[in-house]
Amino acid sequence: MKILLIEDDADKSAEIRAFVMELVQGVDVDEARSFNSALKAICNRSVTYDAVLLDMSMPNFDVGADEPSGGAQENFAGRDLLMQMKMRQRTMPTIIVTMFDGFGEGQSRVSIEDIASEMKRTFPNFYLGHVYYSQTEDAWKGRLTELLKGILN
Repeated sequence: MKILLIEDDADKSAEIRAFVMELVQGVDVDEARSFNSALKAICNRSVTYDAVLLDMSMPNFDVGADEPSGGAQENFAGRDLLMQMKMRQRTMPTIIVTMFDGFGEGQSRVSIEDIASEMKRTFPNFYLGHVYYSQTEDAWKGRLTELLKGILN
């Protein structure tokens, strides 16, 4: 099994990676840390992923010498990547893994439940669901296991 993990937070990424590698024997996990690196991985037609674990908000670019901040943090980058996957006909089973219960600010704030409903309507063939990640609780592991089992079977 080959999984693409799209996550800009190094600690969260390491914990998710370690859990998935423990859960799925022989899994190969590739990582992307920004919208652009994720889009490149998704568009690479020489690689097909069995699953994508996707953060909802991330910077536009990888952090580096040329871009020390990674550019602007995009609240809905995950949704935009799903749209790109659909448009480019590179749909792969996708699970949103987020630490936040909502995105945006003020009047434009959207709850994770509303986003999940929108994803189910817009991407019914490849959006599998969402996982609320927490560094202090392990409930996310059960939810991720449940969603990945649908792919493994």
